[in-house]
Amino acid sequence: MKEIAVDSCVLAKWLFFEPDSEKADELIAPVTTGGIFLVLLDIAPAEVTNVIWKRRRRGEITDAEARAALWRLKKLPAEIIPCASLLTDGLEIAMRYDRSAYDALFVALVHHRGCRGVTADEPLYNVTHRDYPGVVLLKNMP
Repeated sequence: MKEIAVDSCVLAKWLFFEPDSEKADELIAPVTTGGIFLVLLDIAPAEVTNVIWKRRRRGEITDAEARAALWRLKKLPAEIIPCASLLTDGLEIAMRYDRSAYDALFVALVHHRGCRGVTADEPLYNVTHRDYPGVVLLKNMP
């Protein structure tokens, strides 16, 4: 079975209508039907929960919509990978590319798993894709 990793930006686009949400839906749909195996960093659900909270705080969604989004996130079948196992490489990647440790940990996950990693973070993609070709940009996906 094909394995992919997605970052929190892609998960947020899957939960909420944003630019490239359709591509996130197409990417994640096979996960829910069993055609693709999804891996996530353990920090991704917390990051996305914060996105849900921010949208609720700004009044973009209701309490019920926030709870529904969290329920949908929690039901997504995925293997959760502890970021602690990637901290050393994550720090090296962060320092080399001047990116946040959170972003660098995602790149480290993709590298260690040898899978495709999909991000919606164009600056991250731009600085890492030459050395980490497994990292791909959501908006460039067919």
